[in-house]
Amino acid sequence: MPIMYRLVALIAVLLGLVLCGAYIGHLHNQTRQARAEARTAQEALKRTQATLAHREKLRAATGRETASARASLQAAEAAHPDWASTPVPKEVQDALCAHLDCAGPDGLRSTPNDSP
Repeated sequence: MPIMYRLVALIAVLLGLVLCGAYIGHLHNQTRQARAEARTAQEALKRTQATLAHREKLRAATGRETASARASLQAAEAAHPDWASTPVPKEVQDALCAHLDCAGPDGLRSTPNDSP
């Protein structure tokens, strides 16, 4: 085989190796980028899960407090049936109106004064 063919074959092989090396480098960079994006997504998932767990704890605590308040109110109503027909004292109305909108047609609404 003449030397020229060997030289062309050698150049073709070397060019193929350079291209393969460049392609492998490109794949390596894509792999590193994908791993970084996966780490970022995993961190975001952990934060979201922590937030959801915290909200679930708050929801459960609110449910327990609501049930306790409801039971306490029912016990108070059962112990004092005359409260339903007794007018609310003025000082109690004033204390409630400090935190509620009392301008409604029924006297009290559950909208705080500082809400828009």
